Amino acid sequence: QQNYSRAKRELATLDKMAPEHPMIDAMAGHVLLDSGDLQGAIKRFEAGVARYPNKMQLVYDYPESLLQAGRDIDAAQFIEKQLARFPGDGPLQLLAARAYAAQNKQMLAHRHQGEYYAWQGNLKGAIEQFEITSKQNDGDFYQASVVDTRLKALKREVADQDKSAFSNSG
Repeated sequence: QQNYSRAKRELATLDKMAPEHPMIDAMAGHVLLDSGDLQGAIKRFEAGVARYPNKMQLVYDYPESLLQAGRDIDAAQFIEKQLARFPGDGPLQLLAARAYAAQNKQMLAHRHQGEYYAWQGNLKGAIEQFEITSKQNDGDFYQASVVDTRLKALKREVADQDKSAFSNSG
């Protein structure tokens, strides 16, 4: 009900009385975020991620708060570390796309958007994003190679699906 001062008081009481729990960190971070206390939210999410590094809600909330604070580079660095741990995580790919788009790093933004689409099962959308990515010139040779390899793999996957659908219909 947007009564943030009361919510903060209740959370302070909860912090004192209840055992530590990732849900409390997430709730507190969101109260701070919604009340406009970006720095407080960032600190709370950061502490929560440090305590509960595998709680995905906190892993998503922390870079989201960084993005809202305009700390796009910090968000991208955190997300990349998380993607090394959870490479197939779609929501992290989407956060990465946003973080790189905010930095005007088009190759990385479209690549991560493509990975998000692939995670959703939208292979045609993923291919489209990787084709856009392959035309960007703001990445290095390694990034371009990764994009080219992934684009070929996605096209093969779609071709295999099309063959399978054709052979099953006949």
